[in-house]
Amino acid sequence: MEMPQGNGSPGNREICKLIKSLYGLKQAPHVWNKTLHRHLVALGFTRLESDHGLYSLLEKGEIVMLLTVYVDDLLLMGESSRCEAIARKLAATFELVELGPVKYLLGVEVSIDREKNTVFFSQTNHVEEILIPYARLSWCCDARGNHDGNC
Repeated sequence: MEMPQGNGSPGNREICKLIKSLYGLKQAPHVWNKTLHRHLVALGFTRLESDHGLYSLLEKGEIVMLLTVYVDDLLLMGESSRCEAIARKLAATFELVELGPVKYLLGVEVSIDREKNTVFFSQTNHVEEILIPYARLSWCCDARGNHDGNC
């Protein structure tokens, strides 16, 4: 490594100090994942072999809670009281921001209807973002086939 031009003098063996906090550490994501994994296992969760970002909590052989991990975003799925209890335990160790019921997850809109026991996923916003560059093309028309310059 050479000193930046204008710093130091030829023959001087000064050292440049790398400020690691500016650049991060290559192993930081791995350390975070291992730390989180240890805490989740201590709470009774088991990581699925098929997907290391998905944990399950079993009670009497039945899955009572699922927890997904994407980098530093966690999603708890289960009875509200159980989710709140796990969130409190995680908050004792980690800084958490609870966002309430999921509305968006990784750019996907999530709608949950508990009465109908359904979950609906939509990527309408993503599709619209992809189509925006083509919205003003001359072939743009409405569902009836009418050409409209303001599509």
